[in-house]
Amino acid sequence: MRATVIVGSNYLFREGLSRILGSADFHILDTIAGIDDVVLGALAAHDCVLFILDAGDGSNAVLDQIRLIKARNPVWRVVVLDNTHQLINVASVYRAGVSAYLTNVATSVAFIKFLELVMLGEIILPAAFLPLVLSQADSGGADAGIRSDGNECKSELEHELIAAVSNSSMPQLSLREKAVLRCIIEGGSNKTIARKIAISEATVKVHVKSILRKIRVHSRTQAAIWGMNSGFSLCEVESQPTVSARIAAPLSPPSTAALPVVR
Repeated sequence: MRATVIVGSNYLFREGLSRILGSADFHILDTIAGIDDVVLGALAAHDCVLFILDAGDGSNAVLDQIRLIKARNPVWRVVVLDNTHQLINVASVYRAGVSAYLTNVATSVAFIKFLELVMLGEIILPAAFLPLVLSQADSGGADAGIRSDGNECKSELEHELIAAVSNSSMPQLSLREKAVLRCIIEGGSNKTIARKIAISEATVKVHVKSILRKIRVHSRTQAAIWGMNSGFSLCEVESQPTVSARIAAPLSPPSTAALPVVR
């Protein structure tokens, strides 16, 4: 069970989220209007707590709450949910210590998958910054003149997010490992994968173990979640771009729709 606290001044927000997460193996410790030292003190016995903050309360309130939470326990996870684009300086939110800033999440299933990634230690960046990340990767580094569509980045926010992304590395999977991971996402067994890509079942097992080790997860399910968030299920693995972050975007079932995505 994942210990979770839902924070927001809007009662319907807290109640709705509590029902969604309560049915998905999240243990709701509390639903409250705001964070203070008394609330955090009562949670001190929990090693890992997931806090979900409503961005509708405004940038300053959200930033203050993030800082209080991380000062009390740096291991606790914080996710900001913003369906109204209330926050302006997203970089400040990440500097304060959030694991994810989520906007326009299309389904509860996608939202839960993002939270599972956060609980695995991932940091999720907004999808709007994917072109900037890819542009930075193509340029060969943060010092190579970051550009997007041939134009220099226009704001300090963009530079800060790209710099944050550049400090973390994307696990380097071989083409064969990417092919195996894609099959795992599609639900294939080792036998099915072996037949599909014409290798032995024993070799598949070796690749699966290598994938789990490289992306630092412990099961095929976690690997599938990681892979979906990284876009492996919806593009040819041979042309999968090397990027240095997982970017939050609405998820769809692997076999149906396109996926437009820290640490």
